Amino acid sequence: MDVELYTEYVLEHAKNPHNNRELDDAIEIKVSNTMCGDELTLYLDIKNDVVAEATFKSNGCALSCASGSLCTDYFKNKTLSDLRLLTPGDIYNLFMIPINPNRSSCVLLAYSALLKHLKETRDMIHLKP
Repeated sequence: MDVELYTEYVLEHAKNPHNNRELDDAIEIKVSNTMCGDELTLYLDIKNDVVAEATFKSNGCALSCASGSLCTDYFKNKTLSDLRLLTPGDIYNLFMIPINPNRSSCVLLAYSALLKHLKETRDMIHLKP
């Protein structure tokens, strides 16, 4: 693995993130990283159980911004059932570089927003009469 090449790949996502915008009429999920203060809002437009559009806004380090960019690219056109199967390891693989355990919370910030939504969705299903 050429770590330098993939480091440039991640830096490019941090400097010029994809999908870095608010999304009108979308589900809005806010999360923060208590370890370093990063904040991220994930916007999901879900139609028929498929993520039709995914965007984000973040205020944080390069890794949390790259996380928003890489994850929103990945989330698009996936079913919620498929996204429920995602693991932290899958998100690390999007980065294609070794992730320092001290920075994992930055890398997983957009994923944590997705998990928060999936948990809330599942809880709402169980609350229906």
